[in-house]
Amino acid sequence: MRPLLKLINFLVALLIFLFSCLSGAQEARDYLEKGRSYLQEGRADEALVELKRAVELDPKLSEARKLLGTALKEKGFLDDAIIQFKNAITLEPKDAELRVLLGYTYLEKGNREEAIKEFSRAIKLKPKEGRFQMALGQAFLQEGEYEEAVHHLGKAIKLEPTLAEVHMLLGEVYLAIRKLNDSIEELKEAIRLDPFHASWYTLLGSVYFTKGLYGEAVKEYMESLRVDPGQAEPHLLIGRAYTTMGQFDEAIGEYKKALELDPNSPEIHMHLAALYRRLGRIVEADVELKRYKEIIKEKSRE
Repeated sequence: MRPLLKLINFLVALLIFLFSCLSGAQEARDYLEKGRSYLQEGRADEALVELKRAVELDPKLSEARKLLGTALKEKGFLDDAIIQFKNAITLEPKDAELRVLLGYTYLEKGNREEAIKEFSRAIKLKPKEGRFQMALGQAFLQEGEYEEAVHHLGKAIKLEPTLAEVHMLLGEVYLAIRKLNDSIEELKEAIRLDPFHASWYTLLGSVYFTKGLYGEAVKEYMESLRVDPGQAEPHLLIGRAYTTMGQFDEAIGEYKKALELDPNSPEIHMHLAALYRRLGRIVEADVELKRYKEIIKEKSRE
C-alpha cells in the first residue's frame, strides 16, 4: 500500500508542477500580447511593464525579449535594448529580423561597425530580403563608404523596386557624391512611391538648391510644408533661397515664420541678422545677433 501511496503522491506533485509551468507560460503569453498591443498603439511605457513581466515569467520566450528590446529602443534605452535582442538571438539564432533590429540599435548608438556585422548576418540568413540590403546600405552611407552603400542599395532595389525608402537613401548617397541628377531621379521616385514624408521633399529641395535651381528648391520646400506645416526648417531654407535670388522681403518673411515655429534656433537668428546687416538695417541686425549669442550661451550651459 505504501509504495502505491508514494507513487500517487509523486504523480500528484508532478501534475501540480506541470500545471504551474503551463499556467506560468500562458500567463507570460498574456503579458506578451498586452505588451504587443501597447506597442502597436504607441504606448511604449505601458508596453515595457507588460513585456518585462512576460520575460520574468518565461525567460525563454524569445518574442517577449524581441518586443521588450523594441520598446526599450523606442524609449532610448539602447544598451538595455541590445541586451534583450542578444538574449533573443541566443534563443532564436536563425531569426534574421532580430539581427536587423540589433543592427539598427547599434546604428542609433553610432556603432556602425557592429551594425554592419549584424545586417550582414541577417543577409546571410535571408539573402533575398530587400529590406536587409537597404539596412546594410544605410549603415555604409552613415560610415561614408558610398561605393558600398550604392552597391547594397542597388541590390535592395532589384529585390524590392517599390521600397520607397531605398530610393530616398540612394538619392542621399548621390547627393553626397555630387551626382545631382541621379539624386533628383531617385528622390522623385521615392516621393512617387510614398508622398507622405515631408523630409524627402526638403531633401529634394536641397539638391535643387545645390544645382542652383532655386525656384525648384522653393517649390519642394513648400511641398514639405504642405505635408507637415509645423516645421521651421523649410521656412528657413525658403528664406535662404529667396536671399540668394535677391527677394529680400520674402526672405525676411520666411525667416520670421521659421522663428514663430522655433524661436530658439540660433541658425535662424543668424541668417536673419546677416540679411538685416546686408540691407543696412543695423539695429535689427544687432537685435538678432544678440539673441543668437544668448541662445548659444544658454545651450552651452545645458
